[in-house]
Amino acid sequence: MIRLLFSSIYWRSILILTKASLIRMNKNSILGSLWALIQPFVHMCVISYIFSVLLKQSNETMVKNLAAGLPLWNFLSTSLNASSMSLISRDNILKRYRTSKTMFIISDIAINLFTLGCSILAMYLLLIIFYFKSLSIIILLAPIVIIPFIISVLSVSIAIGFLTPYIRDIPQIINLALSTLYWSVPIVYPYTIIPESKRFIFELNPLFLLIRPMQVLFVEQRFPDMMHMIKASLVMIVSIIVSYFIYRLLSRNVIYYV
Repeated sequence: MIRLLFSSIYWRSILILTKASLIRMNKNSILGSLWALIQPFVHMCVISYIFSVLLKQSNETMVKNLAAGLPLWNFLSTSLNASSMSLISRDNILKRYRTSKTMFIISDIAINLFTLGCSILAMYLLLIIFYFKSLSIIILLAPIVIIPFIISVLSVSIAIGFLTPYIRDIPQIINLALSTLYWSVPIVYPYTIIPESKRFIFELNPLFLLIRPMQVLFVEQRFPDMMHMIKASLVMIVSIIVSYFIYRLLSRNVIYYV
């Protein structure tokens, strides 16, 4: 697997697969890829208004908090679900041809990465339209801040892709886990409403540690502290190590289970 990472043919193949999937996804669609901008924009406006009223929080705070967390959570959810079906849905190809299996998982994540980029762009547009005067140029550093998050999701997705053929309940487990964990990360509610005596519990949640730097950037309009980035990087490293061992353990015989 490590050797493939330095192969130009490997990455060209991923690019071709990603392009083909995007074309197929937007086929017969009038707006095409524009939906990746429109959907998060509308979704954000509705959710921010409802929760700002229910929680009686500043609408600006809610919008910035959602702008930071919602695109990342959607990327996490869609990537894990897509990766769980990456190998199973291509069983005919994998059984007929000897090819890299990680290539299909990475191409599925690349599609969601494209959507994530569009979602973040939509968030920028939303904030510029409504809160231009209170914005800092520092939020343009979002692509740098979310690097540990993206690598962690990619690593876990590869592990899930190879686990699912052995354990077919993985997709259901993912949906149940994500629907529960969603409320353990301050996305639809601001971090400030959490009592200080309870905040240490959130520090034990890897998802919170990965998403928190983005929230600091958007809500507090400053670059995350070094400790925030260190914690996110540690989660990334652990994800890479665990996923690599799962890959080494399961990849050889996975073809017999797809």
